[in-house]
Amino acid sequence: TTLVIRTIDLTEKNLIAQILSMEGWLKGRLENLLREDGRCFVALDGDTVAGFNLVSFRKIDIPRVHFIQKLEGKEAFSEQITVHRDYRGRGLATRLRYKVYQDLLTQGINTLYGSTEITNTANLALSQKVGLKDIANIHYRKFLWKHNTTVEKLDS
Repeated sequence: TTLVIRTIDLTEKNLIAQILSMEGWLKGRLENLLREDGRCFVALDGDTVAGFNLVSFRKIDIPRVHFIQKLEGKEAFSEQITVHRDYRGRGLATRLRYKVYQDLLTQGINTLYGSTEITNTANLALSQKVGLKDIANIHYRKFLWKHNTTVEKLDS
C-alpha cells in the first residue's frame, strides 16, 4: 500500500477524530494548534490515519512536567509523533520525520526540538536514527502540593 504524507486542517474532522482516538490527550490541543500556526502531518492509507506528527511553532510545551519555553523564529517543536499499531515496524515514523524536516527547511526553520520519556525506547531510537541529539534532561519532582521542574543541559 502506498501511503501519502500531507498536512491536514481543521475541516478534516474524520482525520482529527482518528488522531484523537490514538492520542486522546491531544483533545483540544490539536485543534488549538491547527487554529494558531501549528501543523499536523499525517500518513494516510486511503482515508485511514496510519501515523501523524504534530508540530508547534510558538512554544515548547510539555504539560506532564510543567515545562514551557517560547520558541524563536527558526525553531519548531514536535509535540507528538505516533504510528498506529497496525503500521508499526515499517519505517513510517522515519518517513514522517523526514517529511517534517523537508517542510521545515523550505520555511527556513533549521531547529526541531522534541521530547520523550527516558523509558520510550522506540522514540529514543527514532530520534537517534533521524539525527536528533540529546541537549537536555528535564527533571520533574512533585511532593504533596509542590512541584519543581529543572533543566539539565547536556554538553553538545
